[in-house]
Amino acid sequence: MSDKIRALIIEDSENDLLLLLRALEKAELNIDHQHVMTADEVKEAMSEEWDVILADYRLEDYDGLDALKIVREKNEDVPFILVSRTIGDERAVEAMQAGVQDYVLKENLIRLAPAIQREVREARSRRNRRIAEEALLDRTRQLQAIVDTTPDLIARYDRQLRHLFVNQATCEATGIPFEDFIGRTSDELEMKPELIKRWNASLKAVFRSGKPRRLSFAYELPDGVHYYETLIAPEIVKDSKIQTLICNTRDMTREVALQTQLRQAQKMQAIGQLAGGIAHDFNNLLQVIGGNVELVIDETGPASPVAENLREISRATKRATNLVRQLLIFSRRDELELSELDLSQYLPQCLLLIRRVIGDHIELESEIEDGLHRVSADPGQIEQVLMNLCINSRDAMPNGGTLSVSLQNCVMSELNAERRANARPGAHVRLRVSDTGCGIPKKNLDRVFEPFFTTKETGWGTGLGLATVYGIVERHGGFIEVNSTVGEGATFDIYLPAHTSSQRQSKDPRFDHEPQPGEGRCVLLAEDDDQVRRLARSILERGGYEVIEARDGEEAIALFEKTAAAFDFAVVDVMMPKKNGDEVYRAIRAIRSRLPVLFTTGFDNEVIERQHLPEDQAALLPKPYSSKKLLAMIESLLSDQ
Repeated sequence: MSDKIRALIIEDSENDLLLLLRALEKAELNIDHQHVMTADEVKEAMSEEWDVILADYRLEDYDGLDALKIVREKNEDVPFILVSRTIGDERAVEAMQAGVQDYVLKENLIRLAPAIQREVREARSRRNRRIAEEALLDRTRQLQAIVDTTPDLIARYDRQLRHLFVNQATCEATGIPFEDFIGRTSDELEMKPELIKRWNASLKAVFRSGKPRRLSFAYELPDGVHYYETLIAPEIVKDSKIQTLICNTRDMTREVALQTQLRQAQKMQAIGQLAGGIAHDFNNLLQVIGGNVELVIDETGPASPVAENLREISRATKRATNLVRQLLIFSRRDELELSELDLSQYLPQCLLLIRRVIGDHIELESEIEDGLHRVSADPGQIEQVLMNLCINSRDAMPNGGTLSVSLQNCVMSELNAERRANARPGAHVRLRVSDTGCGIPKKNLDRVFEPFFTTKETGWGTGLGLATVYGIVERHGGFIEVNSTVGEGATFDIYLPAHTSSQRQSKDPRFDHEPQPGEGRCVLLAEDDDQVRRLARSILERGGYEVIEARDGEEAIALFEKTAAAFDFAVVDVMMPKKNGDEVYRAIRAIRSRLPVLFTTGFDNEVIERQHLPEDQAALLPKPYSSKKLLAMIESLLSDQ
């Protein structure tokens, strides 16, 4: 041992001290020592760290065992060696029992150096072992803290499938105390038999194969059904035999909800792209059909033999128009017109219409909580949500039943929001629509919001009603939940965020009045579709306007540059060949900066936004439009000049 040894020597004889030091020097022991004699000096010296204590057994006023007590009060581990001339066997046993590591006779000091080396080495070994044990204990505490604070459910099993350990999350999720788990199997805990059968089979399979195994399952808790994924892995192998397993179970409820939301969004995106792709051409066709039917009805009069047939065509055209709008709504392509809405005032008005729609065989009940929060919503689209849900409930009760509609304030906590896709914490208004109808089979609950999914007979549904509801609610920043039991009915809960700003948007009242005659004013009509252009020209001429046509953007610009002063306003299609509506608009405004311009389009809003229409555009009229709407908007633009 070449390291320097710090030794405290308790000796009241100078001669004996010299003998000690001479023996250590002869043994070539590297000693750094301090000599003390009295008990007080021993106490004072113990404020320092020592590798070994050497003490005479017989001291003045006290003995070596008294010195040992003083030393042990300060340090329990430092080696203590008695060095004495004479010590009987009885005293030697007493000293060893008191905690002395060794004793050496002064007549045989040749043993002193080896005894010091041995005891110092063993003390250092004990110290290192203790440090390692403390580090291991600290690591164990840290791992225990991690295991107990993780949201994952962790459990250990022996070969008899008994619980050896469960963490805090497991106890909280199951409601079973820790002490009830330990030493018991899942069967003894009376957990769900259908789950335990699969669970135990998986545990046994891992014991047999020695390979990790994954298990997915659903488990109903007080706050609803949770979806879990478990990894079962072998933990301890003894004599090539697995002794224990460890299971890590993760709550995947939110992930499952997000995956469902993603699939729903992807389906809606696909339908939305399809709808956006055909909207322009389809709306142009509807414009031609509806507009011409409207003109023919005006010419033939209500007494005409074909009047009812024409009205039926008009009604079919409107249904087709609404179908396109439904597609655009749930695919997020229809513009919201938000306003601060008090649903407690709005709902009774909607229920008057709904009462007529659902029929007398169904009892309609409503309940509205006092002090209801306001919401930021599009009234027309909220009405559509309510109407679609109530019609679905009506169809689920062909032999009668009860339809209940209620409004209630509620607060979504952070935890509950995390467990629901699209949900945000905070104050909400819950709109609940429930019925006592046939209910929805469990296998269909996850599909009810899919576009074109319907359980109704052919000809009784498009499969867009609930998909439209889903799209509208999502665009309003809310979320929707459905619960149903076959034979007992269904309940739809819609959560809309409480209003937090005074933001208001409403329809332009300028377009609500009846159109006025054109009084000979001249209009530039730029439209690339021949049928739509002929129809628009016919409507405008009937309104008293003089019409100059352009079949594309370049022709419109050329006509305007040639006779700009002749025009009182322009009707311009957004999408045209050669030059689009925006380019025509800029050319017109470059010559006459205040000329009114009305844009028309059969495209959805997303496509329109990509065309970068000017922010100060006069107005935008979606196709298909009625003759009254077209003339009313033109008159409003002209009246503002």
